[in-house]
Amino acid sequence: MEPKELWTGLLDLVYPTRCAGCDALDPHAFCGACRKELEPVRDIVCQRCGQPRVDWETPAGHCAACRHPRAFDQLRGAYVYSGPLRQAIGALKFRRRIAAARALAELLAEAVAKAEHLSLADLPLASVDLVCPVPLYPKRQRARGFNQATLLAEPLARALGVPSDPGLIKRIRDTRPQPGLSGDDRERNVAGAFSVVEGQHPIRGRRILVIDDVVTTGATASQCAAVLRQAGAAGVWVLALARAARPTEGMPPSA
Repeated sequence: MEPKELWTGLLDLVYPTRCAGCDALDPHAFCGACRKELEPVRDIVCQRCGQPRVDWETPAGHCAACRHPRAFDQLRGAYVYSGPLRQAIGALKFRRRIAAARALAELLAEAVAKAEHLSLADLPLASVDLVCPVPLYPKRQRARGFNQATLLAEPLARALGVPSDPGLIKRIRDTRPQPGLSGDDRERNVAGAFSVVEGQHPIRGRRILVIDDVVTTGATASQCAAVLRQAGAAGVWVLALARAARPTEGMPPSA
């Protein structure tokens, strides 16, 4: 047995693999039961922000949230923010279960690989030049120890064969948590909260893909896209692992 295989085996004995959704012992990222509950976003109401269709009576077109100007070209979520996925994201962000990050990154990569069958088919994934995550405020990132969006963005950038720049966008103002805020309040809360830091990767003329873990109304994503546009980006698309089915659905406190 190779040393690497031996080390992996010992780690499996000390830290057995658990399902990211229900925490049950399982050799897979998500156990069979949890995987059946994952809801890929296939049908959407809004072509701009990718709000999932929650019933067949909802007409297609721009949603209420998109009455606000949007700086991104399009926003899409891979899965509906519910059930085991919501539990896994919460475990990563609020219980620091870092092992869940790999499972979530794999889930996002899987969705991208199957993009043609999902609402992600509209995103020009094959022609983006640069990937970057939605940033946390530095104080919050120090407290958490990581930025969950970065943990998703870097593996995806490798899969797409393009560079990832975790420092491209900077959060310059510590905003209030968004849960409980109306759509208008969410827009005001994040207005002017971001800037860009050009360094290793220039922005002008580039097609940029912004990655986040969860999107509710798209207010934060739009503000990130706005500063990239101001810096000369040729196009900005946003991809979230999870998309709230309704703009009123909030995330856990301190998200």
